[in-house]
Amino acid sequence: MIIQKILLVDDDRDTLHLVKNVLQQAGLTVLCAQSGEEAIVVLEKKSFRLMITDLNMHPGMNGFTLSRKAARIAPLMPIIMCTGDISLEIPRLAEDAGITTVLGKPYNPEELLNAIQVILVPDCVSPRAVSN
Repeated sequence: MIIQKILLVDDDRDTLHLVKNVLQQAGLTVLCAQSGEEAIVVLEKKSFRLMITDLNMHPGMNGFTLSRKAARIAPLMPIIMCTGDISLEIPRLAEDAGITTVLGKPYNPEELLNAIQVILVPDCVSPRAVSN
């Protein structure tokens, strides 16, 4: 089995703890960062299969800035951004920043895990997607 290492970035400790637990229960290895700046330091030292980031993090850089900087360090690493901002420009800004997927908040764990599965195993079809 291939270990899927994920970098999880959010300024909210409760969110980090909750999402980390969900991902670990799904068999993923997770490292957390509480800011974009911390995430960049980690990315310069370690490699990850995927990064999940919040959009609005205070203080410091937001998810768009983090994603652009992360893409320079790890250009092949997909990025999922989670946000409560549902404005119409978010998908375009996300695409411009190199973000693979945007999830609206609140999301349930199954939505996040499905998004991760699509990215990490793109040729795999979920059994739920197959109709009889």
